[in-house]
Amino acid sequence: MQQRRACIIGAGISGLTAIKACLEEGITPVCLEQQDHIGGAWHMNEDGSPTDAEFGLVCKMFSAVITNTSRKMTEFSDFPMSKDFPTFIPARKLIEYIQAYIKHFDLAKYVQNGIRVDDVSKAADYHTTGNWVVTYTDLKNSERKQRQETFSNVVVCNGIFNEQIKPMFPGEETFAGEIIHGGDYFNSNLYKGKNVLIIGSSFSASDIAVDCSKVAKNTILSARKGLWIMPRMVDGQEPWDATLFSRPYINMIPFKARMLQWGHRLYNQFNYKSYNIVPKRGFLRQPICISDEIQSRMVYGTLKVKPGVARFDNRSVHFTDGTTFNNVDVVIFATGYRMKCNFIQDKSIIADKCEDIEMYKHIFPVNDPKHTMAFVNYLRVLGSVLPTSELQSRVIASVFAGQIKLPSVEKMRVDVHNHKSRISNQWGNCVVPKEFVHFYYQQLADILGAKPKISKLLRKDRKLAMKCLFGPAIPAQYRLFGRHANYSVARQSVLDLDQEVMAH
Repeated sequence: MQQRRACIIGAGISGLTAIKACLEEGITPVCLEQQDHIGGAWHMNEDGSPTDAEFGLVCKMFSAVITNTSRKMTEFSDFPMSKDFPTFIPARKLIEYIQAYIKHFDLAKYVQNGIRVDDVSKAADYHTTGNWVVTYTDLKNSERKQRQETFSNVVVCNGIFNEQIKPMFPGEETFAGEIIHGGDYFNSNLYKGKNVLIIGSSFSASDIAVDCSKVAKNTILSARKGLWIMPRMVDGQEPWDATLFSRPYINMIPFKARMLQWGHRLYNQFNYKSYNIVPKRGFLRQPICISDEIQSRMVYGTLKVKPGVARFDNRSVHFTDGTTFNNVDVVIFATGYRMKCNFIQDKSIIADKCEDIEMYKHIFPVNDPKHTMAFVNYLRVLGSVLPTSELQSRVIASVFAGQIKLPSVEKMRVDVHNHKSRISNQWGNCVVPKEFVHFYYQQLADILGAKPKISKLLRKDRKLAMKCLFGPAIPAQYRLFGRHANYSVARQSVLDLDQEVMAH
């Protein structure tokens, strides 16, 4: 039987996990990466300067980033983080961890840098083989000639940060200051002593607003829907994700009741009315900002929050409440991204509009009957990208290797429809589909046969069973069983949970 070769497009987190998963299943990975580095957005130069965007990088890591998810909920299932890592991890430390992962599993040799993928199309014999033809350009070559190769599989790992969203406001063309997108922000040094407006209400908006407020003359955050503020440590005791995704809490309390409870809990932790940030929709029905500093910056007066922007007028920005921010120097649009996949022209595989995309479990295009193409991280999760990409990649490689059989197209289409309805009910309208990591992990682990087998553990390893039953659903739990399980490493990681989560 001919060796299967998978073209993996992108060498960020998703591409790295896809390489590793393919190797585990005996599939030869060929990873094509447009940039000159590995790690995608999780990369900085050695001197701490921002990544060079020579080849069109639209989302750079900025220096003050700290993970929104805690250490044990962020790490890969079979590669625990060092115990000296803090509970929430600064960007440089997480980049260090990712580079250690690359080295430990010897992944770099499968990556070809400076390669731009121009087109992915079904091969002439697709209906019998499922093959794909990939057209690409070597950007390092001065001639930049296109080449074509045929692959048995394609894994798209270019992520969701590939087209910046910049809303247009009345009068914006008259603005005499600087306008940038949050994806181009690196640190606050450039904004010292300036009047800065940040537009947005989610993770990056709050991070950038807090960072700027420490050096800018005036900093205003425009949040048209108000804000939900989630501290990283709940009541100063334990990580929010270890609490929200603990199995007893998930299994014993209905979803709507949990959301109401958390919304009430967060609302009582800060005077939302006094600072004019009352959220317009319920908890998780609109974006949240995970921050430990935004409340204090508001209390200090170094950061003010305003509602939506009504219009621009030269150097002034007018808000919907009738107030005005004058002499604005910089406007930063922390307004997110659209998913874009320009190198796939067949819109039946991936549509231009997010709401028209049909992917089984956010991975397999329904209109690829051979199931030889897959997408990693084409969603937003309330949780960490690292283990999400890893679990998706394990499912993908197992399907490609013929170890797992997917449902019929009809059944997949019904599942996609049901998923879209549920996501709409839970999250409202989304530019990118969203999932809770626990529920999503359970779905993927069910396909993979990697759910923790509690009854078996109760007989074999009661201590571990109790941790799985009553602790948070950390990624290591999904490496105890199933294909390519690593019981000893995963077991120790689960048992170390209390010590590591609460150590810092």
